[in-house]
Amino acid sequence: LMSTDERSLIVIALLNRLVDLGVEPLRSSELWGLLDRVDDIGVLPGCTEDQLSDLVGDRALARRMVTLLDGGIALALRLQALQERGVWVLTVFDEGFPRSLVDSLGRAAPAVLYGAGDTDLLQRPGLALVGTADADPAGVELGRAVARLAADLRIPLVSAGDEADLPATEATIAAGGRAVAVPAVPLVELLATARVRAGILRSRLCVLTPYPPEAGWSVGTALGRNRVIHGLSRAGFVVSTVEGDIAWVGARQALDLGPGPVTVWSGPGATSGNAGLIAMGATPIDDLHQLAALLSGGTGDADPAAHGSI
Repeated sequence: LMSTDERSLIVIALLNRLVDLGVEPLRSSELWGLLDRVDDIGVLPGCTEDQLSDLVGDRALARRMVTLLDGGIALALRLQALQERGVWVLTVFDEGFPRSLVDSLGRAAPAVLYGAGDTDLLQRPGLALVGTADADPAGVELGRAVARLAADLRIPLVSAGDEADLPATEATIAAGGRAVAVPAVPLVELLATARVRAGILRSRLCVLTPYPPEAGWSVGTALGRNRVIHGLSRAGFVVSTVEGDIAWVGARQALDLGPGPVTVWSGPGATSGNAGLIAMGATPIDDLHQLAALLSGGTGDADPAAHGSI
């Protein structure tokens, strides 16, 4: 899956962090501003610096755009190499791009995504599962129970998908569900994992990132990753947090930006960080019957008893 829409190729060029062209690529916020000002970005390639400056009202931005739009062969070869490794690239102009991400995050949404797997899994807002990285064994089992609940409700489970989240990802797939993973570790590294490849091949798992596929972990990428996790979801569930950690900050942001409620475990073993989120407006959950009712709209579509009495 590689876009051939001219507008998408222009977006990829302007946000290009795949090939170093000696200028700073546009940030997502600059790209969204450009889309607001220019009716048809298809006119941008071939424009002179003066013409672009007139269009965007910023000489320095126009100078960067000229270089980025002239990325040409080097960028095309890089995109082809990614495609050969099974990595697709989607922009906001592509049919498979998740509209819920833009609807929930607005200009904070990434305009380009790199990933692998069936993009149909991105079309229905899911259940975000966060706060498993430092969870104790009981927290890991809680994550699995939430994953099985998502499968029963036919809601995609959205998580980081890295080592700490794989138990939940595998639990939802084993229960017949589907999962979306948004890693902060390099995408190509995760795709080298046999268990991840198996989920993708079965069309049960889609893995994506707003960052270049080789980008390493950093606090910034982890925070941006969590924003995407919540943005792809209609509700979130926090297993375990410490005030100020990445899961806590992401959940706090989701309370303001997210499309649905942020729920937080408040039962046995709940942490002080969880309590802090509840004090800020998150919904406490001390029994998964409550989460099942919330996610099913109180219709009782799922049988919460199937998930134990956690």
